Amino acid sequence: MTLDLSETRHLLEPKTETVEKTLCCLCCQPGPIYLRAEVQIHAYQAGELLVFLFELNNKAANNSLRKVEARVMERVTFYSSSREETQKFTICSEVLSESISPGNEGTWKDVRLNLPADIVPNFKCKCMLVEYFFVVSIDIESAFDPKVIFPITMDLSPPKLNPHLCRKSKIPYHS
Repeated sequence: MTLDLSETRHLLEPKTETVEKTLCCLCCQPGPIYLRAEVQIHAYQAGELLVFLFELNNKAANNSLRKVEARVMERVTFYSSSREETQKFTICSEVLSESISPGNEGTWKDVRLNLPADIVPNFKCKCMLVEYFFVVSIDIESAFDPKVIFPITMDLSPPKLNPHLCRKSKIPYHS
């Protein structure tokens, strides 16, 4: 799939998502857990770096957070005349923290996930749909794990046709 950025400029703008999770019933509400994540853009080419910011505030009185993880997921849905089947795969991941104690907070700035060079673009036809998502999740013992989810677009257009999506060369140019 080749992107026309004049029609999809929103893919090159930062996007922020916030989630709040309370871990108890209303009668003994200890305080919520706040998650906030921001991606710089949400259209990428294979091999690019996905750069993001993540903030977490654990106001829960008794709950340590076991793990904070960022990952890029691929979801493939197969369609037939009688049913559909969905499979999810982790493309790349990074553990940001092993533990966050009650009452603590954390901020991760300019975290980089390297997207694999052999990733396929978003794809849709009558029998198959390929989609990608960037997910930051928190592992909480005995509770539903809160997560922030961003749909992202993978593009395979040549860099010369799509200069806004390609990385700058690390090799200096001398004239």
